Amino acid sequence: MFFYQQGFVGYGDDNCGLKLKYREGKPNEYLFLATVISSISVQASFTNKLRGTWYVVQTIPLPLKHGTNLADYTQEDIDWDYMESFMSRVQEAATKRLANLPEPGQKSKTPVDVSGWGEFKVGELFDMFPGRRLKKGDFKDGDIPFVMASSYNNGVVTTLSNPISKNENFFNS
Repeated sequence: MFFYQQGFVGYGDDNCGLKLKYREGKPNEYLFLATVISSISVQASFTNKLRGTWYVVQTIPLPLKHGTNLADYTQEDIDWDYMESFMSRVQEAATKRLANLPEPGQKSKTPVDVSGWGEFKVGELFDMFPGRRLKKGDFKDGDIPFVMASSYNNGVVTTLSNPISKNENFFNS
């Protein structure tokens, strides 16, 4: 499971947090990136676990600024404005649809044209913050979601006040 939550800093020992290396990411950009990175997590398996060392060597497709040469681009060509506006539209549409949730089976996906996107290595875009083991005896009640391997509540097993990192803008695998 890969997600972003502003202020989220707790994660289990098999997980990692990622923070953009060369810029301060905005919440909608991180939401977009979390979705893209989630799409590659299906490549993992029991023997090829989703650990930080696995993520940093993977490549992900990202939108490029209009007019970018698809044969010769750099990180400077990533279209961060597209990510921001796309996720804003997704959130607006979701808010409107919440009042009229469809019956199961009536859902539809919105196609996204990725023909103008480039491939980027995750480890070149993000700094990785590896998780550490936190025993139940070390838990201090608080409001920071703590995620572990669990089928309960999307893996959020409790909330803590003892963060593993003070970093506010990263996301967790």
